[in-house]
Amino acid sequence: IILCLERMRLLPQLVQLGGIRHEVGHSVLHGDLRYYLLPFPPTLLELANRFGFSRDYATNVLYLVSIAVKDYEVTSLLYKRGYVEDQVAYARHLLTVSGDDKLSWEASKGNPLAEALCLISCLKSAGCAATLLSDKVFGQEIKREIVKSLSYLQADYSNALLKIVLDGFPSLGADTLDNINCIVDKCKIIFEIAFRRQCRFENG
Repeated sequence: IILCLERMRLLPQLVQLGGIRHEVGHSVLHGDLRYYLLPFPPTLLELANRFGFSRDYATNVLYLVSIAVKDYEVTSLLYKRGYVEDQVAYARHLLTVSGDDKLSWEASKGNPLAEALCLISCLKSAGCAATLLSDKVFGQEIKREIVKSLSYLQADYSNALLKIVLDGFPSLGADTLDNINCIVDKCKIIFEIAFRRQCRFENG
């Protein structure tokens, strides 16, 4: 487990605690090397053929989806063990949109593959928070925070991401590799929207 103390000291204590427990959760669930040397899911290969992206690009998609899925699994584990308030604080922190996030989005506009990759990267923080949506005390607040974190995106993109968060993550099971394949499949809608937008732009 590696933690940056300089960054940690800048955070509120409850966020620090949530972050430390989050990293411990990764060591418990994903300590094995097989969770980092991931095979390409069949769904991802289908998307690569359909939308014409390279193996390197597919590797980036796989990485982004895998960290979102693993973060969801960790929050689920901790939530079931009764770690709620610190995980809510940690999720709130992750859902805060930075200036760099907005700059990255602006830089990607007009390039469907760049847009799709930028959008998929949003699933990390949203996936980390998704388990908490079912909580009776914090669920509605977390949903508002997720919606707020996507508000700088165009409505069709933010709605697609929200659908993945609300429908995709809660449907996941106990097998990480199956879960990654499931979320990759859900990401198909992001590519479809991005390329549809490009076609509309090119056709005036």
